[in-house]
Parts: sequence; C-alpha cells; structure tokens
Amino acid sequence: MKKLFAMLLVVATVCSLAFVVSAARPNEEATVLKFTTAPELDGVITEAEWGKPTVHVVLGQATTEYKDARGDEEFEDNRWFDLYIRWDDNNYYVGAYMPDTSHALKGSENALWNGDCIQMGFDPHGVTATPETLQDPWSKDYTNMAFGLVSGEGNTLSSWCWYGPCANEPVEGAKYNIKRDSGYTTYEIAIPWTSLGVESVKAGDVYAATIARVLAEDEDYGYTGWISWGTGILGKGSTEEQYLCGCNALRLSNVSATDPNAPTTTTTPSAPAEQKPVEEKPAEVPAETPAETPAEAPATAPVTADPFTAVAVVMAISAGAALSLKKRK
Repeated sequence: MKKLFAMLLVVATVCSLAFVVSAARPNEEATVLKFTTAPELDGVITEAEWGKPTVHVVLGQATTEYKDARGDEEFEDNRWFDLYIRWDDNNYYVGAYMPDTSHALKGSENALWNGDCIQMGFDPHGVTATPETLQDPWSKDYTNMAFGLVSGEGNTLSSWCWYGPCANEPVEGAKYNIKRDSGYTTYEIAIPWTSLGVESVKAGDVYAATIARVLAEDEDYGYTGWISWGTGILGKGSTEEQYLCGCNALRLSNVSATDPNAPTTTTTPSAPAEQKPVEEKPAEVPAETPAETPAEAPATAPVTADPFTAVAVVMAISAGAALSLKKRK
C-alpha cells in the first residue's frame, strides 16, 4: 500500500508540473506588409500612407503583458495602442498611436526606459524560445532598443540601444519622429536592417519582436508600468509562467501596406517556422535596464488552466486516493 501511495504522489507532482508549463500563453505570427513608397516621417500616421494597424494592442490578448508598478487607476484609459509594423528593402518600420494625457520622460538615451517611450526587442533569428525560456526568449544576436520624446529636455527626440549591433549608443542610422497632439502621441520609426544585424531581406523571411509601450505620469516618479505585444524585454518580464508568451513572429509579405484587402490580424502559428542556427547568448546584462516591478498578477486571466488551481485539484485527488487506501487496510 505504501508503494502505491508513493506512486500516486509522484503522478500528482508530474501532473501539477505539466499544468504549470501548459499555462504559458501562445505567441502570435504577424503578417508584415511592405511599403512600396517610404512614408514621410512627420509624426502623423494616416491610413493612406501606413494602411491599417498590424495589431490593436489591448488588455486581454494572449500576447499582451501588462504591469502596473504604481497601482494608479487614473491612467486606466491609456492601456492600449495601435501598432503598425512594415518593411521595405532598406528599413524595418514601426509606427504607434496611443492616448497619452500625461506624457512624462525625464532622461534621454540610456535613461529612456524610465518614462513614456516605445521599447522594442528584435531577433534576426526569429522565434527560438522554448516553454522553459520564455522569460528570456532571445538569441545572442537580438537588439533591445527604445525611442522617446524627452519632455524633461524640451521635447527632444532620443533613441538608445542596450543590446545588438549598436549596443550602448543611439540606434545607428534610425530616422524617427514623435509628436503629441490633443492628448495622443504618435511614433514613426525607420531602422536600417543592417542596424538590426540583417544584411538582406525578402518576402517570406521570418523574424521576431516584442514591442512595448512604457507608461509614466510624472517625470520625477519615472515609469508606472507598461503594456506590451509579446514579453521578455522589460526587466525579466513576468515572473509567473502563465503570463508569458515570449516574442512574436514577424513574417514579411509582398502585399502593399495600403492594399485595401491586406490582412490586418495576427494568427497563432501552428508550428515553429524554420530558423537559422544560433549560438548561446552570453549572460551579460546592460548597466541599466528597467527595474522589475512588484510581482502583481496582470488584470487578465491566462488562456489555459491556472497552475495553482491545477495543483490544488491534483493534491485533492491524491488526498482522496490516500484516504481510500487507508480505509481499505
């Protein structure tokens, strides 16, 4: 009987671990439309120039991570942004449009993370993470960078790269504009492929990205949280596996950005795309990265079974089995 009871406990433990791993969220694959004419980077996004958003990032999506470092409900209406991802032979383009009633960014360059900005991760090798590496889902060749409008320095434009080919300096060759108007902020960013470690591109290529909107309300307080499409670039990201999806896949398409029939939604990949071999990434970290926030659970529930509930259920089953064995003695 004791052996049978021990076997039941082992099975219970294995099952509970399986539930925890299965609770990680799926990532997405976005179709990246092509610019046939490069946009004018004037801080204004129009459908005639950019087409429709690639993703409307809101709370509740499987690939959305939300962190509230302050617990302040005043910026509840700010928790979304429209994200545009485009390409041409020369550049990788990111556009973003968002409500921003209290833009606050005190420092430039290496201090960009501590206020309102767009922070991005890009991996030339595509999605390489496994369920066990979703907290840090990148190859050693990925780029971690940010772009911001520095209110603390007279609304000047600034960029910075923590990892990647242009590490520890502004993003090389990037052209961008950021404008605020009537309580909204618009970002238009063009980054040379070579600054991301990509020598040539073509339709069908698959890369990987996480793109985050960092939120702030007060220059002296610093950032108050973030909402991101994908995970793995802000601090360590989520510490709870059920809220992780890793970075998302970007598949380049020859379809024009302004084609009225162009796809505008993302899809969950049915199988990992074929990727180039990668070397193991060294464990170094930049001198300053966004500080981790208290481990509060995001406002949305995981899309699969909650691991703690699963463990409790399995333990209850085990206890019932043990009691049944005891009664049979």
